[in-house]
Amino acid sequence: MISYLCGTVFHVSGTTLTLDVRGVGYEIHCSMQCLESLSFDEDVQIIVYTDVREDAIKLYGFVDQLEKQVFQLLLKVKGVGAKSASEILSQVDKHDLLRLIGSGDSSRLCSVKG
Repeated sequence: MISYLCGTVFHVSGTTLTLDVRGVGYEIHCSMQCLESLSFDEDVQIIVYTDVREDAIKLYGFVDQLEKQVFQLLLKVKGVGAKSASEILSQVDKHDLLRLIGSGDSSRLCSVKG
């Protein structure tokens, strides 16, 4: 599995970026926090989760290990897939999300898309 990638941002479209790693372009679906942390003029490092399915292999990018761990926790929730988990992390900061879960604030959690 791919754990992280270092390279230059080649292209961004919505929440998907193409990272040029020594001439190979990796398509990575990122949280908004990850995209906002990127610098377009220099090499960047992106923490990656590799989602392997029968019909596709997708990469999801994160700003740090904690964001990736929260993403992986969300994947354990019934009905939450990788795309939904990424959307949730784009809407709610990882620390706020952990606080919401810890406090049992289900009304706020239900208002989050995904």
